[in-house]
Amino acid sequence: MNHNIRKISQHDVRVAFELTHPIAASDPMEVWQIRFHQESPVSRPQGLILESNHQKTRAVVVNARPGDIVVIRHKAGNENMAPYQCYLIGDTLEPRLIENSSLPFQSVAIAPPASRIETDDGRVIHYNEHDLKKLLQGKHPRWLQEYVDGQLRRWRDHAPATFVRLAPQEWLAREVILVAIYDPYLALCDYRDSLTQNQLEFCLRRLSGDAARYLFGQIPRKLRSQHLKEHANYILENHLHQLSDAELRRCSWSDPLTAFKIRHSVAPRRSAIMLASSYTIAWIRNHRNPRETLRREILNSLLQYPDEWLKSNPKGFESIFKRLDSLLGISFGSAQLIDLLQQMAPKGRCALSRYISSRI
Repeated sequence: MNHNIRKISQHDVRVAFELTHPIAASDPMEVWQIRFHQESPVSRPQGLILESNHQKTRAVVVNARPGDIVVIRHKAGNENMAPYQCYLIGDTLEPRLIENSSLPFQSVAIAPPASRIETDDGRVIHYNEHDLKKLLQGKHPRWLQEYVDGQLRRWRDHAPATFVRLAPQEWLAREVILVAIYDPYLALCDYRDSLTQNQLEFCLRRLSGDAARYLFGQIPRKLRSQHLKEHANYILENHLHQLSDAELRRCSWSDPLTAFKIRHSVAPRRSAIMLASSYTIAWIRNHRNPRETLRREILNSLLQYPDEWLKSNPKGFESIFKRLDSLLGISFGSAQLIDLLQQMAPKGRCALSRYISSRI
């Protein structure tokens, strides 16, 4: 009988073996492990059956110790009781088929399963998911590798969500469209370079709100716009330095409170973008700070970066000064406006000249 033994912990080994004595016209259904505790046998579901499209036989994988009995239950068919096969894990850890009548006990206590994996084709596997992934990712003797590969192909064809959840990376890299469909977050994290533009957009549309926030830094710039407004607070606090000027402006418009609060954490020009896009709520955030301090900050920002103020306020200087006065009580007289014009960076002088002219 083909079998393979791998140590997985101090006390347990992973035993894989081929069912060389299949019960006629009956498929193996589940695996149970019987282990003695204080001389009393206790049974629990534990193990899996590997299937292959190309093999009529099956392979069983179970975590075991010397003295354990592995029970393979079969479909009942028309019988009242499901047939089963039993294998003893001896001192050499090699499984040995034993007759049902040779079992050394009459009744067995049943314990709940230690683990449970549900597949999207309706099956249940009682096997630790971490151990299963190690099995699927490992290198095995040819006979066992054929079962492992066959099981992966079956999941790919009949249970694709399970395939995406459990398959090794090299398999998923060849099936990125399945990853995009069943786990768009994983597709964007690990396989973004393999996705077409349409697949990339498909993944982004299917992201949950939380996933979209966390992945913002990996989203191509031209596809980010839909997330700027929805997640402005998170993006400003976690991806501030990854934003373009236009993205910074849009986020500051969407969440002016956050933008105003953190405006000093960036370079002066970027700070001007945030201030110019959020100053209208300064009365909320600035109740403890002297108005003159804010006035000087705004004046200096206007002098150095008038173009950023105009981009953030498309209605021009008339709207800016009107809102400064009505919302913050900050105003500039005619003499101050002339001084501002003389000192202002060239990009804003023309627009400020038109505003001053309109007041004469």
